[in-house]
Amino acid sequence: MSSARPLVLRATLLASPAGLFAAMVQYAGALKSVPGLAALPFDLTLAGVLLLAPCLALLVLGRAWTLDAAIAPPLLGCGALWLWLVLAGAWSASGPVLAAKLFDVVLMGPAMLAAGLVIGGDARTLRRFSLAVVAVGVVVGVAVAWGLATASVVLGGRVGASPDQLRVQYQIAGLAIASAAGIAAVLAVESRGVRRLVWFAVLAGLGGAALLPGGRAALLALALAVAVAPSIALWRDGRARAALGWPLGLAAMAALGLLVLIQDPAIGAGLRTLERLSNAGDLGEGSARLPITAAVRPLKATR
Repeated sequence: MSSARPLVLRATLLASPAGLFAAMVQYAGALKSVPGLAALPFDLTLAGVLLLAPCLALLVLGRAWTLDAAIAPPLLGCGALWLWLVLAGAWSASGPVLAAKLFDVVLMGPAMLAAGLVIGGDARTLRRFSLAVVAVGVVVGVAVAWGLATASVVLGGRVGASPDQLRVQYQIAGLAIASAAGIAAVLAVESRGVRRLVWFAVLAGLGGAALLPGGRAALLALALAVAVAPSIALWRDGRARAALGWPLGLAAMAALGLLVLIQDPAIGAGLRTLERLSNAGDLGEGSARLPITAAVRPLKATR
């Protein structure tokens, strides 16, 4: 037994970066918005997979695992999503686009889900992954702000790419920021003293960064993550009043911020997400919703 312990310890140390590499794989698309990383001579996603695979193997072999039946509903939900994507390709007007993505979704989806189960099943690795996601969100948020301020937006190493590709890239970046904000909110309610103030400051910065790209889905994801995830953590910790008061407090802060913007609209100038929500910007002109709505209106008129 004594001779086996050093081997287990080495395997544990070698597997320790698994959380970092998992965050790298999960948010590689968002990291390509960062100028330095976008110009790398190799694919960031592939590099992350190559680094993550051996760490996951060591993590699986170095732990005693148990599979709880409670995991069945989420797995069924993931399977239903993949089935829906396949069926949607049969009638969707975006069939060619979906067909191009379906290969990656069907093959990479289960592999990434399995990797997520392993990462989430180990407490230390999960915490490293969570901190790495927050770091990714902060880096991406700073990169987006810098790109907008200097008119040098980066997409895969190219400045001034097509608007459609740029919009997709900003959506990915916004969702990465939203994920980081949700984790930062949970860490804020779980921390004490100065650490809590630090996490609240990070959360505020991420919230501001989410208003820059113009992604309404990302803003909705951030609102849900920041409101729901900490409430669940507080409820599980036996703090029912705090769990119920958290989303109410956020709603009050949002209402106050909206009131300030109504009184002085100049404060929200340059925040593309707010501009799109108020239809004040020109980003909606390239949205697919406009031609879809135009195609539906004649159908309504004939009824």
